[in-house]
Amino acid sequence: MLARKKKVNCNKCQYIYEVEHIDCIFSQEDLSLQLKNHQFYGNKCPSCQNLNIDVHDTLYINHQHRFIICLLPNFKESDTQQAAILNKLLLENKIDNDFDLKRLTVDHLQFVEKINILESELDDRIVEIYKYLYKGKLLKDYPDINKILAYYTVDQQKAHLIFIADTADFHVEFDKQLYDQIYNDFHIVLTKDDDYLLIDDEWVRLFFEKLSDNGGN
Repeated sequence: MLARKKKVNCNKCQYIYEVEHIDCIFSQEDLSLQLKNHQFYGNKCPSCQNLNIDVHDTLYINHQHRFIICLLPNFKESDTQQAAILNKLLLENKIDNDFDLKRLTVDHLQFVEKINILESELDDRIVEIYKYLYKGKLLKDYPDINKILAYYTVDQQKAHLIFIADTADFHVEFDKQLYDQIYNDFHIVLTKDDDYLLIDDEWVRLFFEKLSDNGGN
């Protein structure tokens, strides 16, 4: 972990103050727990005590499970530089670029979700398919819902799916047997060819679109 000083402008009182800027977290560090509890990016203004949120490019390293996740909040899907940005962060933090799995996220909630999924030793693509199928069920059962955000979370060693809709929220216990069934149905195997992939709602939408174009095969 490398910490640098960074100036922050309070979005309430405009007071300028310094905070420790950390862009690399290892799974065994206390900072890992702060991140999972959604406390890592917050800092209090010493003048007015307002909580400011500073979400920035961040690496999460898990050597035990051999994966790395990169949060790039300003990333655009058309940007071809994501690999270069990730490699730059690795170089700055003196981290070897030798992991079985690499993932890219653009949202800090998705960042934490991805950590929880991979540390639960699950295939994040299968989890995205699981969420997609369940969202379809909710949209069918509740036709007044227009939009749903879905997240995998772990609370007191129990896994849940949280679906945040425009009219209501739904908390569903994660069904490992259903996950295994989906895994068997779609035969997805993780490979090193997945470097820097952004596995999210758009990925799963395109996945089913291609599946439909190929006649479901």
